[in-house]
This record gives sequence, structure tokens and C-alpha cells, in this order.
Amino acid sequence: RVAGVVIPEEGAGIPELQEFQRYLSDYRIVVYQYGSKGRDMIFKGSTEGPSLNLLYYEGHYNVITSLTVAFCCIYYCERCNIPYDHKNKHRCGGTCPACQQSPACPEDIAVTCSDCQRSFRGRQCYDNHRSQGSTEKSSVCEQIRRCPDCLKVVKRGRTHICGEIYCKICNAHVPADHLCYMQPNTGKPKTDGLLFVFYDLETRQEKAQEDGSLLHEPNLCVFKQCCDTCHNTPQKICSKCGVRLQILRCNYPISPFLYHLITMRKKFKQVVVMAHNGQAFDHQFCLNYILTQTNLTPELIMRGTKIISMVVENVKFLDSLNYFPMALSKLPKAFGLGDNFKKGYFPHLLNTAANANYVGPLPAANYYDPDNMKPEDRSKFLAGMRNIKTTSLTCSATSSNIA
Repeated sequence: RVAGVVIPEEGAGIPELQEFQRYLSDYRIVVYQYGSKGRDMIFKGSTEGPSLNLLYYEGHYNVITSLTVAFCCIYYCERCNIPYDHKNKHRCGGTCPACQQSPACPEDIAVTCSDCQRSFRGRQCYDNHRSQGSTEKSSVCEQIRRCPDCLKVVKRGRTHICGEIYCKICNAHVPADHLCYMQPNTGKPKTDGLLFVFYDLETRQEKAQEDGSLLHEPNLCVFKQCCDTCHNTPQKICSKCGVRLQILRCNYPISPFLYHLITMRKKFKQVVVMAHNGQAFDHQFCLNYILTQTNLTPELIMRGTKIISMVVENVKFLDSLNYFPMALSKLPKAFGLGDNFKKGYFPHLLNTAANANYVGPLPAANYYDPDNMKPEDRSKFLAGMRNIKTTSLTCSATSSNIA
């Protein structure tokens, strides 16, 4: 009101911020975008003076009393709009390269320090490098020095050999002409607070669509979960994540399955959900439910229509096919598991509401949809059907085992 700025019903925008800036000419108004950690600004005044920092979130402008607290960092460069935690890792034109203070020192007379052998831009620049900052345990002079032989600036306390460089791949100081390679990851996987959920869906195909194709409708979801407490144990019930193997047999198992995931995500730091070929099949049903039945907003990485990654808060959906690029039936041989592990054949076209509790003879070969099998698999399947000894099938039990 004092500034004479009229706020429209939809709230203040850039024109109103410009009017406030003209009134507060002794200050600089800076408005940061929420969620960008200080990297994105909505508005920054062109005047010089102390900054009035605001955070814009859902139509409101909230005052920022500390940029480092607001953006969860130790240091924040207002010139570059970059948060950082290590003082020596950020370089910009607003910081003096000699004393590492901001703003940059004017280039007056050169003053050389006898302790670190470095040159500084005048007496004030020299004094800055000798003083200990409020967030530092030591001064710049105590942290770095210049080698009198090769004139390279190095950290104190580290063995320095002239001519060597630091290789970020080898994580060591090595000769400049050394040959290196990508180092193996020797770190132990961090599983604390992590829950893995592996699942598979079976679908019915009874409803015809406009193009004549049959609509897939899930009627079975089988999932197994493990956490840092039970992943190396055979126990069926875990004290932390509960019943490890669960079978959801109903008309639409996606709903209780996702309800389970949403419940479990409150108990763990992260939930990783895996399905083989989930990108093109299983995850698609989950995505459809999330978009149509919840208020959640998934973060997606797509390849065409395939879901490479889907993140819903702390739940991440991944596809094991991206890590094992082969059919499930090929995995036993790839891992040398012998003939004790096999992916069998299931008559998917028999999976209808009328056959939900089917018990009887094996159905004809066409129920297994052999025409959509690869030639090699089709030949093995048809040969197996001719030589098979089992003559009966329990549909509900078999579908659970296959899943």
C-alpha cells in the first residue's frame, strides 16, 4: 500500500515485483523458484545493495533469512546462483582466486607470502588469506601452498611430486602420461532402509477393442519382497517387511498391490519395484492406475511408450530386462542353474472368468498361443505337448506357480 502497488486477484507477478523494486531502490529483490535449490530465479532486481531474498511457492512469496539453510548447503554463490559444500570446489569471477574471498580483490600491488609462496592482490588480499573464516577450521594459507620447483598450487599435508597430476578415474596422483581404466566399484551396496518388491501380473483377454485386439485385464498379481533384514534369509515372514510372498487373485489386483506399496513406502527410505519386461507390460497397468485413480504425480523416463523408470515419491519402478536383456526362460542357462529351474508354458488364452477354477485335462495347444512364440520355442513346445505325461491341469494353482 505504501509503495502504491496494486496486487491483482491472481496474485503478484513480474510487473508487481518490478514496481516493488523501483520503490525499494536501495535493495535488490531476488525471488527463487521453489525446488530448484537456488539454481532458478523468477526475478532478480538490477539495483545494487543488500538482497531481499524470497522463495516463491504455490502463489506465495516466503522470506529467506539464510540462503544456505534454505538450499541445504554450506556455501551459496549469489553471483552464479550455485549451492556448494566445498569452498575450494567453486570458482567464479566474483571470488578472488588468491584469497578465495568474495567479492574479488582489486589488483593493486603484488604481495608474496613467505609461508605458502603464493602472490596476493595487495595487503587486504594477503590478510584475507591469513585469516580463518567463520565456517573454516583453518586459513587458506594453512590449506594450500605453491611448490617452489614446479610452481603448482597443491594442498598441504599431501605428498607432492613435481610432474604428477590427479586422475579422477584412478582417484590418485599419477604421472601425466599414465594409462588408466575405469575402476571397479568396490563399495558395499547401501541397503539400509531399502525394500525390494518383485512382481508379475497375469491378465485375461476377453474384451475386444475397436481395432479387434483383445484387452489385457489383470486378474492375478504375485509379488515377493525383501529388505535389509531378510534378504539373505529363507524366512517367510520378516519382522520388518512382513509376509514376503503374497498372491493377489481378484478382478483388479493393481489396486491392492499399489495400496500395499504406498503403505510400505512409509516404513522405508526407498522402495524399488521390479518386473521383467515391466516397461512394456506390468508397469503400464500401474501407471494407468496412478494417473486415473490417485493424485500422485509420477516422474517418468520413457523410451517411446516404454517405461524405463517411474518414480512416485520414494517408490521407484524399474525393469529387470534392462539389467538382464533376455527372456525369463533364458536366465537359468545364463546363470548356470542347470535344468532344475525352468520357465514353463501356461495356456494364457484359457485364463478367463469362466475357467477361474478349472480342473481338468490339459487344453489344446492353441490355448498356449504358439503362433506368437519364437520358432525355436514353438518347436520345443509342440514337441513337449506330444510327449507330455501329465493329463490334468488346475488352472488357479498353476497360474500362481507360473507367475
